[in-house]
Amino acid sequence: MALTERQAFRLSLAVVAAATLARALVAAHLGLGDAEAFYWCYARHLAAGYLEHPPGIAVLLRASTCLFGDGPLAVRLPGVLSSATATLALAVLAARRAGWPAGLATTLAATLAPALYAGGLSASPDPPFAAAWCLMLLAADVALARARAAPPRPGPRTPVSPSAALSPAPVPTLPLLAAGLALGVAFELKHFAVFALAAVAFLAATDPTTRRLARRPAFLGAAVLAVLAAVPHVAWNAARGWPTVLNRFVWQQGAAGFSPLNLLRLAGGQLGYLSPLLYVALLAVLVRLWRAAPRDEPLFSFAVWPLGLAYLVALWTPRAEPHWPLVGTYALFAAAGPAWVAARDRPRWRRFGVAAAALAAVLIAALHVLVLTDAAAGLYADPRHDLSNELRGWDAVAGRVRALRAPGEPVVSYHYTMCAQLEYALREDVRCLSPDRTDDFDLWGAGALPPGARAFLFVGDNRYDQPPGALYPWARCGAPLESFGVIRAGRAVRTFRLWRCIV
Repeated sequence: MALTERQAFRLSLAVVAAATLARALVAAHLGLGDAEAFYWCYARHLAAGYLEHPPGIAVLLRASTCLFGDGPLAVRLPGVLSSATATLALAVLAARRAGWPAGLATTLAATLAPALYAGGLSASPDPPFAAAWCLMLLAADVALARARAAPPRPGPRTPVSPSAALSPAPVPTLPLLAAGLALGVAFELKHFAVFALAAVAFLAATDPTTRRLARRPAFLGAAVLAVLAAVPHVAWNAARGWPTVLNRFVWQQGAAGFSPLNLLRLAGGQLGYLSPLLYVALLAVLVRLWRAAPRDEPLFSFAVWPLGLAYLVALWTPRAEPHWPLVGTYALFAAAGPAWVAARDRPRWRRFGVAAAALAAVLIAALHVLVLTDAAAGLYADPRHDLSNELRGWDAVAGRVRALRAPGEPVVSYHYTMCAQLEYALREDVRCLSPDRTDDFDLWGAGALPPGARAFLFVGDNRYDQPPGALYPWARCGAPLESFGVIRAGRAVRTFRLWRCIV
């Protein structure tokens, strides 16, 4: 039975509400992952930039934790709410093209995509970036639609009636300014926002409406808003010799170079992040956008250019991550709903879409089993490959540190993820002494012992397996004071060791 517009709209809201509640319940019962703890440290040490990211995630986490405390749900709340915002924006984009049945299909696709669902559980820049990016897409779409609906401006020799002279063609000023501001906010969350510039340039070259808007003062105002929002991070980098650029393109890329293998790794990661069938379905949506007549230029441009640029970067860098191309898939999710509605008379496509959604739902269920239970704890030959292990054990580590440390004794670790987890578990500054790398702890002054320190308590584990005596030849560390493991399903999946070192 076909759904009415009202029914599809209400079901879309219900799906978003249910997913938001489910994410919140899970987020409240999981310890922080390594990256999440690191972003919490960002929030403790506010700055206009960091080696990996702009400051947007730090500002959001600082606001959330100031209002609601430092519990896991408070830390993850910006991600939970941002995911709901991004999904609703994509649903509205789909509904503007083919009604709310299309909006509902997009809502389900964006909710069931494992990468987007899991991202909405995390305290990372990706969910708020997705929200800002999708709001930019929506505002730009509204601006273009209003410009197309407006009567054409008369030429210099075209007679103008008195009524037309008194009622000039409206300019979609507010949507344009909103799009510019959203783009600037997106840049302050992830650098991939610059990919929008290529998409806009393509639109200006191929779409007459975009060219007309580009000549209007409101378009310049949107550009100014985007630039002003990006200024703090750019100025921070310029004042320090561009550490973010150096970190991304030099320090982390010792083996950089053109390599098709990098691209294959990234594509393989996409199959897992989005689920194989959903990944194929989105590629089919991209082909449909390409072949459509008239082509949906905004969604096509904001899909193909970010995707192409993300994969181009992956061809060069050996540290490409599977979530990078997500920036180009948001427009495809918005186009997926209309594609589903258009395929109502093509049962094979419908069956494929249902299978893609079902497989994605199974993968999300498996994700819950992985992180909430110990049922899968013994599946990995090497427990270090099970990322869910990093969510556990840190409260016990904090308890042993408090019991063993001397008054005023600094706590030290080696890797920035260890240092971040310790800092969150202890809720105090930790010294991160990494002699072979520069990290953000160095930037905010925690990359060295405090002046006058004569001893420190070092926390290590078997994942990095770096004893302090080898790391710090200038200190006497001896044998570990204590060693204890994280046990899951009767198996030690991680072992922590604590040393006292004398300077």
